[in-house]
Order: sequence, then structure tokens, then C-alpha cells
Amino acid sequence: MQHPIAPLLSEKHSAIDIGSSSFARHGQITKERVQRQNGTAVQLAEKALAATVFLEMVHVNGQPLGFGSGFFVQHNQIATNFHVIAGASRGTAKLVGKSATYAIEGIIASDVENDLAILKVSGSSVQPLPLGDSDAVQPGDRVYISENPKESEGVFSDGIISGSREIGNQTLLQMTTPVSPGGSGGPALNEKGEVIGLSFMTLEDGQSYDCVIPSNYLKALISKSEAVKPLAEEKHSVSAETYFYRGNEKYLMRSYQDAITAYSEAIQLRPDFANAYVNRGLAKEKLGQHEAAITDYSSAIKIDPELAGAYNNRGSAQRRLGQYFLALEDLNTAIQLDPRYVKAYVNRGNAKNGLGHPNEALEDFNTALDFDPDSAEAYNNRGVAKAALMQLPDAIKDFDTAIELNSELANAYYSRGIAKYIIGRQIREAKSDLLTALKLAKRYDDTNLKSNAELALSLLAENTSIRLFITYSHKDLKAKEQLITFLAAMKSEGSINIWSDNEILPGDTWRDSISKKLAESDILLYLVSDNSLASESCNRELAEALNTNVRVIPIILERCDWLDHQLSDFQVLPDKGRPINLWENESEGWQSTVAGIRKVIHQMQTQAASSSDISQEEVLLELEYERGNFLMLLGEIEAAIKAYSDVIELNPYYSAAYNNRGVVYANKGEYNLAIKDFNTALELNPNDFFVYNNRGNVYGDMDKVNEAIADFNIAIKLRPDYANAYNNRGNAYRKDRNFERAIADFNIAIKLDSDFAGPYNGRGAAYYEKGDFEEALEDFNTAIKLDPNYVSPYINRGRAHGRKGMISEAIGDFSKVIELEPDYADAYYDRGVAHGKKREFDLAILDYTKAIELNPDYVNAYCNRGSAYLPKGEFDLAIADYTKAIELNPEGADVYGNRGIVWLVRQNWDNAREDLAAAKHIGLDVSTWFHKLYKSVENFERIIAAKLPEDIAVMLTS
Repeated sequence: MQHPIAPLLSEKHSAIDIGSSSFARHGQITKERVQRQNGTAVQLAEKALAATVFLEMVHVNGQPLGFGSGFFVQHNQIATNFHVIAGASRGTAKLVGKSATYAIEGIIASDVENDLAILKVSGSSVQPLPLGDSDAVQPGDRVYISENPKESEGVFSDGIISGSREIGNQTLLQMTTPVSPGGSGGPALNEKGEVIGLSFMTLEDGQSYDCVIPSNYLKALISKSEAVKPLAEEKHSVSAETYFYRGNEKYLMRSYQDAITAYSEAIQLRPDFANAYVNRGLAKEKLGQHEAAITDYSSAIKIDPELAGAYNNRGSAQRRLGQYFLALEDLNTAIQLDPRYVKAYVNRGNAKNGLGHPNEALEDFNTALDFDPDSAEAYNNRGVAKAALMQLPDAIKDFDTAIELNSELANAYYSRGIAKYIIGRQIREAKSDLLTALKLAKRYDDTNLKSNAELALSLLAENTSIRLFITYSHKDLKAKEQLITFLAAMKSEGSINIWSDNEILPGDTWRDSISKKLAESDILLYLVSDNSLASESCNRELAEALNTNVRVIPIILERCDWLDHQLSDFQVLPDKGRPINLWENESEGWQSTVAGIRKVIHQMQTQAASSSDISQEEVLLELEYERGNFLMLLGEIEAAIKAYSDVIELNPYYSAAYNNRGVVYANKGEYNLAIKDFNTALELNPNDFFVYNNRGNVYGDMDKVNEAIADFNIAIKLRPDYANAYNNRGNAYRKDRNFERAIADFNIAIKLDSDFAGPYNGRGAAYYEKGDFEEALEDFNTAIKLDPNYVSPYINRGRAHGRKGMISEAIGDFSKVIELEPDYADAYYDRGVAHGKKREFDLAILDYTKAIELNPDYVNAYCNRGSAYLPKGEFDLAIADYTKAIELNPEGADVYGNRGIVWLVRQNWDNAREDLAAAKHIGLDVSTWFHKLYKSVENFERIIAAKLPEDIAVMLTS
């Protein structure tokens, strides 16, 4: 019998979403570097790497299982970790630097308890590595490991044995040598080149530990070798610990969903496996699933009430959800159970800081550092607490120490960047730190830190740029363009903004626009020539600048009578007033000019930072306001609200504090409180276009489109060159389906800022909803080119590709979204739709399942997964999904229809009648819907190989 296909509910036709590196660590030597090393390490590396393999395993279901390392212990035998091969049906081994692979014929011995396996291959002439005596190994001994992980072609690392570690019933050696993700199973060698064990990486409380499974366990296993058996026959030997180890490795490779799957398998085999619950919770937290993580930690605590790590992790998750008092209760318990638990002190300090008690937080961070003076995390968080107290120089010292201890601690760079800006407007240093934080956030898939760093960088540029106005004769246009070219580096640094008269909009008065911009500028650059000296407009602009205290810098383009002009009172550029056109190389003249401008800008920024011409009370108020800004950027929402509230209590007329508190409330989703604050800010400062823009955004989020447009109108009236307001108004018009007005606004935003990806994405969305897919794709492409990490244009382009039938391209776009934002449920849903169109139902089901995991109330995902189960003949699963969809949305007529189809296939006529009648009652034209899917009752009866009851046939045809 054929299985009918039910229709997919939704393809997200509304494009409304606006909005590989190796793990190189200390002591690591790649194969390419071996030739440049000297002594014992080089000889050992060459010998070990020549016998080390990369293992790639395939699951019994045909899907990729995973990767690992191994090494030859005989010419035809490879040792590795059992968890690397558990569940595989086949696999290959590849030597370092070789293209050929060995097919794994099977397994000749395994020790599940000690996580060891010996594999059989043929056709190898590799020199095996000798096994040493692991019982002779002492703490302090030098150790070397050889790996061939997927991300690096041959890695050789050195370190020392630091002690032993008990894991379950195993006693392992612990070492300082770093094991790469995917490197488990490689050989660990002593200085004689003997294998003292297999490298192995484990996980406790989110911290990795590099260990060695002793070689004497391996020797015992080799002595028990048997006839080769197929890999698949070992599936019954797989233990809970095997899946636990695999989960740890997947976690450390940042494959968090795969880690969750492995931990779940461990728990299924051993329901009382407390540490598996703990580590599954850690993986869920990495995906932003904090509530689900708390459930896992609670399960672990129920199994083992003395497990300090579970209390610590549950407390940390509760803190992230803002449940500070619950967090403190758990963290207190963790510390009672383990009074030297460094991470618990750090997390408790974070919770206290989040409650606005930084002094108490400092006590916890100090205690953590007493127990572990090398804890980069404790230094970083102590720095945050000091910064919250505005002890910024001391905070920066802590951030410095944290970075010295861990050069990849992204949060420390982020916090130090913000502190440097606040303490003394150290723009370059702050920007450098924030860019490093952003780079690391992208590398480690930290979406929260990535968005915070991007916001901080944009605010840095907005609040610190010196505004330049260029006065010139249009006969000197070429010189003006050359100056802008030489200023480009400073503009990209965010040090300057340059206004140009080509930004004047149609309908604006030329003179008024220039006067307004000039009055808002910090510096007027006057391009001096005979033409400009004779120009009425240039002299008028100079006079206006002098009247409004705008700083004037004359730039001499050519010999002219400027000494007889009022410009003679000013220090001029280039150096010594030598005209640009008299320099042997004009570029040197321009470089001299830009160097002089840079000095002036540095001086202005320094003066702005150090100005002390205000009262002590005003200083304290400003510091508290800056503290709120700092906490907001750190994501400490409640503490930021308290800081802004304290500012308002001290000065109820501080409009910026109301605005910023409104922004924080908006980010929390507390829109009414946000609107109230924005209203107060506007009562105090009716001309603040930022507040109108912010309030407009919140009205948009509340679906109050008319109110949003009204606010954007005012923001634009107050600041006609504000590209973001045009972009936001365009989004509001698009939401209101007024596509022509939306496109017009996006066009203006693009004209004002051609490097702003947002309006290209918004205009593309408007074109998409009009059905102009080619124009939409062009805009989405441009948005992606301008900002390759901007998620929205990828998902929108994927939907446009889907509408044009370019399914493979759509899948590529949705996959990129998932890479950039792994917890984006809609991206999995959309990719599932695309797979369904290609009849790749297994892949579609995987994607719908992930979407449901991320959003358990995702009605369309349940419906579409049910529709994917149907052609596979998995009727019970299809019915279960349709039933869940109906439970979530009882008004879904299509879902009743789909479930009715399954009941017809199962020949459950009564249930089919009930569902089809419900669909018709809700509003589905059952006859038209059915005939669109199956053409006729007769055709459907042939598909299901059964005759429909007459009343149902009538229902489907009338």
C-alpha cells in the first residue's frame, strides 16, 4: 500500500524576521612544525604521529557517528577508546598526512568499563608503538600525546603528569597536556617513546580534565584478544558510561545537541546516573534551555542529595533566569557540601552582584581566589563587581590578570573594554578589547556575548565619534574626496563621523540643512584655496562655526592669500602651512594633514574624558549612570534597572536615565514599563530623537503600528539624517503591508548609510512579500555581504529560495542560520520544510524534532512532523503529533483534516468522520482541500487499498 502525503501547514511565507578552527593550546605542536623543533620531542613526534590515526565511524543507521584518534599496537591492530566506536557498523582509519584510508574489519577485543577497544585492519605496514608500564608513572613525569583529530592534521603536545583522578571504578592519570576535541584515543607516551596509556578527556561542572587511561589496562586487553567480530555485534556491550564519555566529548567539541543525545542514551541505560543528568543539564544550558537544565540538575539531586556540582549548576542556571534567591539557596548548599568549591563561590558572587550587592560579591570572589589563585573566572567576575562599584582601575587590573591566565576568556575582554571606555574614554583600547570579545564569542558560539559586544561597539562609535564638517569650494571637489579617502581609517576606527552635503534630502532647504549640521559638528575642516576664499558660502560657514564655538582647522590646498584672511589666526595644516600641491608627493601632504587632525581629535577626546568642571554630586550621579550602562551591557538586567532607578531618585529630571531604563525594560519584554519611562524622558526632553525611535520600536513590538510610525516620524523630523529611524519606520510600514512606503523609507536609509545591512534586509522582506523574489534575493545578498553574521537575511533568503523552487540553496541558507544561532527554532522548522519538499522525510523529522525541543509549543512543527511521518507509514507517530498540535491550537482546521486522513488510512472510520467534520466546522472547505491533494475519492481508495464508507465519500465530494 502506498502512503499518502498530508500537506505541510506552513512554509513561513511571510519574511518577517528583521532583526573551522583547531583548538590550539599550550604546548601543541602540529605536524608541520615538527621539523622546526629540536631534541627528544621531535624524535618522539615523528615516531608517534607515524602510528597515529584519525578514526571516522558510521552509525548502524547509516548516519555519521563521530570521530576520534587511535594508534597501531600491532601491524594490523589499532587501539582506541570504546566510546569512539560504540554503536558503529563500519568505519575507516587514516594516518597523519596520508590520503589513503584503512577499512576497519571489525573488533578483536573490548573493555567497556575502562573504555578501550582494539580494532582489526588489513594491508598495513605501520610500525606499532611499544607499550610501557603505567604503574611506574609518577606525578611530575613528562608526558607527550599524539592525536589526529578532525580539525587538525596531526597534533603532538607535551606536558606533565599532575596526579591521578578517580572516575567511577577507574583510576586514571591526570595530566597538563591538552587533549583536543576528537583527540581521545590517541597514545600518551613517556620520554622513552613508550605508550603509558590512551589520552582521554572528561568533563565535570563544565570543566574539561585531560587524563590518561593506563597502558596496563590495554596490555591486559591485548592478552584477551579474540577472533575478529563485526563492529555492529558490539552494540550489546555498550554501557551507560560509554554514552557518557561520548557525551563529554561531544560537549567539548561544542556539539551540544549530540551531547544531549548521548547523555540521554546513558540515562536510558542507567536511570540513576546522576552525573549524566548534570552534564546533560550543562549541554542544555549551552543551547539556552535553562529551565530544562534545571529539571536535569533537580533529577541529579534527587538521585544523589550530596552532589555539590548539581546544586552549583542549578544555582548558576537559576541566576541566569533572574531567580537570584533560589540561586543563593542552592549555591549555599553546594558550599556547605564542599567548602573549597571554587566555582560555587564564583557563581554565588555573581548572584549577589546580580542582586545589586557587589560588596558581598567581592567577598565570595576573594574566597574563590584564596582557594585557587589561578582562577581566571574568579578574577574576571571580581573585576565586574569592582566595576559595578565604579572601582574601575582595580577592575581593569583584575580583567588584565584574567586575560593573562586565560587569553581566550571572552567575557574578560568585553568587561575590560567597557571599563576602559568609562574610566577615561580610552577609545582605541576599548574598541580593541570589544573586537577581541566579539571574535571569541563567534568562535565559541556565544550568541549572548556576541550581541552584547556588537551593541557595545555600536554605542562606542555613536558616543565617541568627533563630528567633522568640511567647508570647500565645489571647484575643489577632488581635493575634498582625497581628504575623505585619507580619513577613511579614522572613520573605520569610529573616531570620526564626516557629514557630506550629498546627504541633504529632496525637499530639504540647502542652507538650513548645512547650518543645522554645522552647528552639530565638533570640527570644521576648511579647504583653503583661491576658490574657497572667494566663496560667499564658504565664508558664511566659517562665520557660523566661529559663532557656535566649532573648532576650525584650515587645510591649505594651494598658494593663495590666506594670510590676509581671518584664517591667519589659526594653526593650519599640512605641517608648516606648506600647500598640498607643493609637496613632491601629494600623498605625504595629505598624510601630514591627517596626522595633525588625529592629534586634535585625541586631545578633544582626552579633554572630554577628564573634564572636572562639575560638582561632586554631579560626578557621583554620572558615575551611577555609567554603572547602569555598564551593567546593561553586561546583561545584568535587574542590577542595571536598580542603578538607573538610583540615578532617578537622586535626580528625577535625568531624562537619559529614564530612556536607558526603558531600553532595559523593553529587552525584558516589559513593554508597558518601557513606554512609561520613554514618556517621562520625552516630557523632560521633548527633542530627544533617540527616545522617539526607542518608543517607536517598542510600539512595533506591541503591534501598535500607527503609534510606532508616529514616533518614527517625529524622530526623523528631529534628525533628518537618522538612517535607523527610516529603517525602523520602513519595517513598521512593511508590517502594515504598505510596501511602497516601506521601500521608500528603506531607500532613504540606504542613501544615508550605504553600509547599513538592516535596510537592505528590510527592503528585501518588503519585495518578498510583494512577490518580487528577484529583487528580494538581490537585497538579501547585499545585506549578507555587508554583515556576514547577520542572521535575518539568511533566513529570509532561504524562504525566498524556497518560493523560487531553489530547495538546495534554501537548505544551505537555513543551515547557515543554525550555524550562527543554534537555538533558532524557526530555522530548523524552515529547513525541515525544505527537506520535506525534497522527500527527505528522515532529515525533515530531525529538524522538526529540534524545533519542538527548542519551542515545545511550536504547533506547525508538530503538524509538519506528523505529515512527514505519514508517507513513511509511521501512523501512530503522525496521529500523536497531530493530536499535540490540536491540543495547542484547537482551531487548526488543516490539522484536523490531516489527522482525519490518517484515520482513513487506518480505516478508523468513526475517528475520521469526527475529524473531518471538525475541520469543516472550523472553516476548511474539505472537498476542495481533499481534491487538491488526491484528485478523487477513487484515486485515494486505490492508494489506501480500501473502499471508503459512502457517507465519508459524500463528505469528501460535496
